[in-house]
Amino acid sequence: MSTITSPAFSEVVVFYMDYDFSAVRFGPWRFTQHLYTNITPAKIAREASWHAQLFTVFREMYAVRGFQLVLCAEVWDRLAEYTKSALKEAIAVEKAAGGLVGFSPKPLVVCRPRGSIEGC
Repeated sequence: MSTITSPAFSEVVVFYMDYDFSAVRFGPWRFTQHLYTNITPAKIAREASWHAQLFTVFREMYAVRGFQLVLCAEVWDRLAEYTKSALKEAIAVEKAAGGLVGFSPKPLVVCRPRGSIEGC
């Protein structure tokens, strides 16, 4: 980060895929069937810990050079709403813990759906 000299540098985009979310599992047919699983407390804790570790890295990067943090869910379209809400929740948890102090502007959540898997 400290070696970037371009004044145009302004954002870091982090891509999340379907398998980055604990509540999504794949069916047996070549990863074409996405199903929601029952989320156990252990899965919730593991995912929360993972997000906390990522935000630690984001804070370290931000301390070197400020940027707009963009969390992008690149998932099948029918998972878009769930994954966006999961990322927004991760931001809310981090904010409540005081981990986003100094981030300006606040992190964004976007989605880049890959289309429907219906009929696959």
